[in-house]
Amino acid sequence: KLKRYLAYAMLSEEGFTKYKLLSIGKLSSNNSIRMYEFLAQMLSKGKKSGFLFISPEELRERLMLGDGYNRFSNLRQKVIDPAIKDINKSSNFNCRWEIKKKEGRKVSMLAFFFELKDQIELFPTDLPIYRE
Repeated sequence: KLKRYLAYAMLSEEGFTKYKLLSIGKLSSNNSIRMYEFLAQMLSKGKKSGFLFISPEELRERLMLGDGYNRFSNLRQKVIDPAIKDINKSSNFNCRWEIKKKEGRKVSMLAFFFELKDQIELFPTDLPIYRE
């Protein structure tokens, strides 16, 4: 999984989201990585926090879920909540989300709020270290 994202680091900055590989190295699912990537896109250079308003349909598209998780309760339980928990635990972001707008009983808009953690551990203790 990490090799595929290493390719991002080698490509031109134009058209790609720049982030540190250690920031996503511990994320446990593709949904967490994709969500991290598009939240990182929302950060302006020099900013430490941001927000995103997005419809559930666009979120499904951005996470490349296809026709899966059409019921919002499934999307929330199987995708959003685990991804946010993973991002908060294993990346350099603190993130939360809420339902922003409903049309009747249907959820029509979500809000994601995120900020960079003060400092990411420079040398994580669980990474293997080469010793002679």
